[in-house]
Amino acid sequence: MKIGIVGVGYWGANIARVFFELKNEGYFDGEVVIYDLIQERAKKVAGEYSFQLVNKLDFLLSDPHVNVVLIVTPSSTHFSLAKQVLESGKHVFVEKPFTLSSKDAAELIRLASENKVRLMVGHLFRYHQALRELKRRIKIGDLGKLLFMVANKYGIGVPKEDSGVIFTLAVNDFDNFCYILDVEYPETILAHRGIFLQEDYEEYTSISVTFPHNVQGYLSESWLIPIFGRRRELIVVGSKKTAVIEFLKPNEIVIHNAHIKKLEKDDRMVFRVEKKEPQKIFFEYKEPLKEEMKALLKMVKNNEESESSGVIGLRAINMCEIAMESAILGKKINVKEWLDEKNL
Repeated sequence: MKIGIVGVGYWGANIARVFFELKNEGYFDGEVVIYDLIQERAKKVAGEYSFQLVNKLDFLLSDPHVNVVLIVTPSSTHFSLAKQVLESGKHVFVEKPFTLSSKDAAELIRLASENKVRLMVGHLFRYHQALRELKRRIKIGDLGKLLFMVANKYGIGVPKEDSGVIFTLAVNDFDNFCYILDVEYPETILAHRGIFLQEDYEEYTSISVTFPHNVQGYLSESWLIPIFGRRRELIVVGSKKTAVIEFLKPNEIVIHNAHIKKLEKDDRMVFRVEKKEPQKIFFEYKEPLKEEMKALLKMVKNNEESESSGVIGLRAINMCEIAMESAILGKKINVKEWLDEKNL
């Protein structure tokens, strides 16, 4: 197998490092080809790992031995680059956000089908051991009846030049919520945007979503909040227990054995807090990015759909577009009605 990586900035260089480690571990015995518009950057990464270097994208696309190409470039370039790769008859991995419009995402899915190749989107958290364990615990009822979920992504960082925090950060939390609940979409989305530094792109968003059985979800995302360090957090509150994942700790979940019990007493509603010590659950460490790249290799080898397919990526983009529309119009949007109106 021969793999091409287009774009070796911070995240692309991370992916190159993972393939180097997979080669050393004997999991991957193929070749890696690097391409980046910034030649010095590409040369540095290729040299560090003894990977092949090309100075034109066409060389990568015309190489009959390249099976799959990873697009790890600015979001606004994802569609055009992925389109070229799909039309060359190669499998494609596109880092999130898949595209910046549902129309473009749907077109890439169509092209993949037309050219009989696979399309995978970089929804990294689907390969995060803690999130998988949380999903299992929800499924067996360990938390009791689900009440609500809270996702926080905070930090301080240079804003993107082509998208705000909805497409950059909330896109993953939309998918995380749907993944752990085993649903395609929430029922409604209500979003607010905070625009402070750039005219068109939000640096803060607050979003509320509703799911079947009255499960609520709340997202708060910003790259202008420095006080917590870098926070990537998911809290799931149930009637019996509450689970907390700090995504920067991929082999740990904290389960809080606390809940509020509702009692009937003297025709009055009485509440009582029942609380035990929180429990930290540890399991084998597996780097999420490495698990994601293993899934990519499996997809190519077996020519099978991945757990983060183009359809999964499209759904996340649809939710981002609905959130944008909700924020602009200042109203809650019914997801099914929006999808029906767009013929999606």
